[in-house]
Amino acid sequence: MRITGFSCLGAGETTTAREVKAVEKDIAAAEETAAAEETAAAEETAAAEETAVAETARTAAATAATAATAATAATAAEAQLKKQQQRVYSQ
Repeated sequence: MRITGFSCLGAGETTTAREVKAVEKDIAAAEETAAAEETAAAEETAAAEETAVAETARTAAATAATAATAATAATAAEAQLKKQQQRVYSQ
């Protein structure tokens, strides 16, 4: 069977059904590849977002630890100051 009338064909040119099916198969394969690449890109984006969230959580934990250390140091300094004040008052 020969198919005619494709706008890409010039006058007198024809193509076979087999050629049309081959082109359709190439198009389907290209669409599948594009879909797979889109899925992979979405998965990479999700992984990057998860990594960013984890980094933010680690940074927050480090900041909290630093704040706790500072609070402990402030408490110790306050206790030391009270001891010094008691010594001054007792003299």
